[in-house]
Amino acid sequence: MSNAFGVKLKQLRTERGWTLEQLSARSGLSISHISSLERGTRMKPSFQVAVRLARALEVPLATFLEDAGEEEVDPLEHLPPEIREFVTREDATPYLYLAKRLQEARVSLQEMEQWLRDERSSPESSTSGTSGDKPRRNPTQT
Repeated sequence: MSNAFGVKLKQLRTERGWTLEQLSARSGLSISHISSLERGTRMKPSFQVAVRLARALEVPLATFLEDAGEEEVDPLEHLPPEIREFVTREDATPYLYLAKRLQEARVSLQEMEQWLRDERSSPESSTSGTSGDKPRRNPTQT
């Protein structure tokens, strides 16, 4: 079995000039865990570990999944059934697009919740604003 995941992980880390300690701090994973993945002594990281590393390295999760090679990975497999059902519905497309835009803009869930609360409590449009009001930031705009 190849260690494509570990090779890719080390390549991405070293391209950034990061130490194991720096990636550990960014991902929340232990240094020994990351090191064992890179060396291939730990071959199959969990989906959650792959997600944490992809986020820390600021790369799409697919970066790691493409290199797995040995087996097909269903990205919906790890989702709760109600979420999986929602994202596969035809009418979910606009919501998935919004979620993608929010992720690309690095908008946190807390920021989005606050923005929605502000929008709901304000009678004016978010783009208009009244004199003296501080303009609100649209969470999808960078």
